[in-house]
Parts: sequence; C-alpha cells; structure tokens
Amino acid sequence: MSLSRVRFFGLVGIIILSTIIQSPAQEKKENRYGITGKDLENRVVTITTFEGLEPAEVSSSKGTTVIWVNHSVNDMRIVFKEGDQVTVSCINPVNFSLQKDGAFQSDLIPHGGTASICFVEGGEYKYQLLKVAGPESRDPSKLGNFKQKGTIKIQ
Repeated sequence: MSLSRVRFFGLVGIIILSTIIQSPAQEKKENRYGITGKDLENRVVTITTFEGLEPAEVSSSKGTTVIWVNHSVNDMRIVFKEGDQVTVSCINPVNFSLQKDGAFQSDLIPHGGTASICFVEGGEYKYQLLKVAGPESRDPSKLGNFKQKGTIKIQ
C-alpha cells in the first residue's frame, strides 16, 4: 500500500475514533472557551492540483477541527493573512506552528500530507494556500479554476 493511502486511511481512522470515543464525562466538562466534548466536530478541506481548495468556505461552531488534506502534486502551506488571526487553538494542532507575530501558520504540507487546527474562538478566518514546491506546469497561480483563498467561519 502506498504511503499516501496509509496516511489517508490513518486520518480517516483518527476522525472516526475521535467522534466515537467520547466519554459522558468529556461531553459534560467545559473548557475555558465553553466547549464541551459534544461540541467537537471535524471538517475536511481537500487540496487538489487543478481545483485548489474544496470547499473554499467552511462554516461551523467553536470546537471544530478543520483538516486540510493535500492531494495535489505540489507542496503547500496554509497562511492566515487577512481577517481574524488564529492565535489560540485546542491542544496539539497538527502541522501548524505559532509564528513570531502570534498567529498560526502551517508547516509544509507535502503531497498526501495533512494539517489540522481546532478553532476555539468565533470569527472569520481568511487564509491563503501557497505553493511551496512542485512542477512549474502545475503552478496554482497559472490555473484558472484554482481556489487559492479560503475562509473558516466560526460562530
């Protein structure tokens, strides 16, 4: 089985387990942001070579984890530049790091790779998908239908 398939099915397994394995105590316990275990949701955004972000807009509630899966041939990065900045996250964002300016930005997301972050504060988070490396013929800026900008709306 290829490495990308192993990563994909591993991610699917983690999502399934995270939604199934929630104890009643976890559902009742609130954190300082008012989020309980029953509030936790997952949304998947796929990155493809020709389409870019699908979906480009995600609307959900506090406690939602957005997972980006890179199916393009390019190495990509998620950068929050406009709108609200992600400065607080649930524990352990995957493949994201806190920058010097206090906002999260993804590390390199290779072909078949993932990045995810849990949103705990309401807001409209606008981000851009940046090509880091890959074939020049697949440059997102040269593709007409490529959705390079996305928005996460958390209520």
